[in-house]
Parts: sequence; structure tokens; C-alpha cells
Amino acid sequence: MQLRLVSTENGFHDFDVSGAGTIRRVTVCENIKYGGAFNIYYGDGHTIAHRKGSGKWLGRKGVEGYLVGDVEKSIRKSEIFIGEAVDSEAFYRALSKQFCRCMCSDPYIENPLERKVLGVDLDHSEYSRASSRYIVYLYTCGRCSKDLTGGMSFGSLGSHGLENLKALAQNEARTAIEWDCVITSLSQV
Repeated sequence: MQLRLVSTENGFHDFDVSGAGTIRRVTVCENIKYGGAFNIYYGDGHTIAHRKGSGKWLGRKGVEGYLVGDVEKSIRKSEIFIGEAVDSEAFYRALSKQFCRCMCSDPYIENPLERKVLGVDLDHSEYSRASSRYIVYLYTCGRCSKDLTGGMSFGSLGSHGLENLKALAQNEARTAIEWDCVITSLSQV
């Protein structure tokens, strides 16, 4: 992440930000205290509209004695940064670890059309990701007849919004998904 102080006018310290997903600018009040809110501007303006959100200041000093490290730490702990940086492959790996019972060295899916939607990564749905999200299926292994997990990515890096992500997942699954019966967050695993 790179930060560059561009203004100290009107009681705010404005920083240009790069290397932090779609976060492009932050403004911090000069008399901010630990736990106070600061503004985060994000969105690329193309796939994600420009938006304004907030983060919690984690610096021990106000901006008067600011350290760039305090600004970076506060950005990295913000919901916006975390939401954009989530690794959907971790969602897939967690479901696979918990639900895959096949231990074959060379498994194969017995019938690809007989599958159950096990999980859809909808964590932080209001934010875009640097990569696609995963939908995880439960199949039967053709060698050992035990449960076998498989995943497919869906959506693109600009995909966001709960209803949009649900529609994209159902399109990938080619069936209606019973949302009350699937895992939609890593915290549910």
C-alpha cells in the first residue's frame, strides 16, 4: 500500500492511496482520537461506482503527529479493505476440509449432474473482490462412493451486491438455490 499526503486544508489530512484494492483516498480530521471515524473513498468508477465509507482510526496520536503507519493500519482494519481483500479460495478450502470424505488419490465425479450446492461465498457482498467468488458443490466420488467437494468461481472482480451475487450463483448452479440450506459465510464453517 502506498500513501501520499496531498492536502492539509480545512482541518483534514487528505491522502491518495494506491495498492489497497479500490480504495483511492482517505481523509482524516486533524484532531481525530483513537476510535474516531475517518472517510474512505473507494470504487474504480467503472465496475464499482465511486463511493464513500468510513473506517475506525487506530492511531495512538491524532493526525497532528500522524504516522503513515497509523493511516495504513487503520485502512487495513477497515471493513472496506477487508471486504475487498477476502480470499474466496479460503472459503472453498474450509468447506472442502469439513465436508469432503473422499481420500482417493485419483478421484472422479460419478455423475456431474447429481450435485448439491453446499456453499456460496457471500461474505462482504457489498464490496468487490480482486478475484471471483466460489460456489462449492457436494458430489459423489466414482471410486469410493464418498462425498467429494468441487468448486467453481462465479462473477467477476466487479461483482458485488447481495441480490446480484445470489443471481450470479444461481445462474452458475443452473438451479434455484435454497439459501437457508447453504453456507454463505466462512464464519459458518
